[in-house]
Amino acid sequence: MANLFFGGGIVIPPTANISVSTIPLNSAYTYDLAGNAIAFRFMLNEDLTLTDIYGYLHTLSGTAANVNDLNWKIRDNGAVAGIPGTSVIASGTYDPSGDSPPVWMTLASGLSQALVKQKIYHLILADADGNGTDYATVVRNGGIPAGTLIPSVERNLYTFGGYNSAGIFKSPGGLVLSFSDNTSIGGCYTVRSAVANNTLERGLKFQFDEDVEVLGCNWSLSSTSFSGVKIYEDGNNPGGTTVLSEATSTATGELIGVHYFDGIQTLTKGKVYRLIFTYSANGNDPYDWSMITTAPAKVQLARFARNSNWCYTVDNGAGGWTDRVTSLPSCGLIMANFPAVAGGGGRVLFKENNL
Repeated sequence: MANLFFGGGIVIPPTANISVSTIPLNSAYTYDLAGNAIAFRFMLNEDLTLTDIYGYLHTLSGTAANVNDLNWKIRDNGAVAGIPGTSVIASGTYDPSGDSPPVWMTLASGLSQALVKQKIYHLILADADGNGTDYATVVRNGGIPAGTLIPSVERNLYTFGGYNSAGIFKSPGGLVLSFSDNTSIGGCYTVRSAVANNTLERGLKFQFDEDVEVLGCNWSLSSTSFSGVKIYEDGNNPGGTTVLSEATSTATGELIGVHYFDGIQTLTKGKVYRLIFTYSANGNDPYDWSMITTAPAKVQLARFARNSNWCYTVDNGAGGWTDRVTSLPSCGLIMANFPAVAGGGGRVLFKENNL
C-alpha cells in the first residue's frame, strides 16, 4: 500500500516568512504591573549549570550614558500559561551605555546557577527605570521559528504591561544562555536580509547523523523567479553532478513555496549535502538569517543544530561554494521518515561540532 502524506511532515530547519521586530525598553518595568520587556521561555532536557547570559542591543536612543541599568531576571513559570511566575531564581543588572549597537551585551558571566531539567524558566530583560527619552531597543522576534528543533527553546514572549499579560512569538528574540557543558540556547540569528539579486544557485548546506528520508522542501519567498531545486553531495560544485534536479512550479504571491520531490529521497548519515535553488531571473531569496560578525563565540554556539554544517551556501561565481557558517537560509527539508536503526539503540539526528 502506498504511503500517503497529508501536507508533508516535519520541516528541518523550521521555515517561516517572518521579519525581525524590536521593542523599546522605554517604560519603567514592574513585574505583573507595567513596563515593556522581552522574555525567553525555555526548558532543559538535563540538569545544567548556567554560566553566561547574553542580550542583543539593537539601538540606544537619547543620551546613552543615562541608559545605565538594564535589568535581567530568571523566574519560574507562572500559574497563568505563558506568564513568568513570582519566584526569582537569579537576577542582575547591566550597563549598556558604553556599548556601540548593534552588539551582543554580556548581561552576566561567571555564573554558577543550577537549573533543573523538565522545568520551565523565563529569562526576562527590561528596564526598571525606563523612560521615553533615553532607552535601549532590543529584538523581540528574530531567527527561525521556535520548536523542538531549536534545542530547549519553547517561546519568546514580550509585554507592554509587566507580564500581567504577554504576546508570544514563535521565533526566539535576542537572548542567549550559555552553560558549563559548552552549549548555548537562544536566538542567535538577529539579522534578516535579502541576498544579492542574481541567478546564482544558493540554499542550505546540511548534514544528518542518521539516515533520513526526505519528501520535499519549502522556502520563504518574495520573488517569483524560483525555477528548480537540486540536491548536491558535498564536493560537487555548482552545475555539477547532483543527487536530484527537478523543476519547481512558479510561485505567485505565496509567503511559503513548497515542492514535493518526484520520489522520496534517502540521504546518508554523516554525508554533507546542499539543498540548492535555481532561478529563471534575478532573485534574492531565500532570505538570510544571520548573526552579526561580532557575535561572541558562546552566542554562536546557539546556531541551528549546534553544527556549522547547517548554514547558508551560495555559488561563489568561481566554480565553488561560499558557506556562510554564521547564517541560515529561510528554507527547509520536508521529512518523510527517520528509518529505524537495526537492533534499536540510541539515535542522534544532529551531531554538534561547536565551531
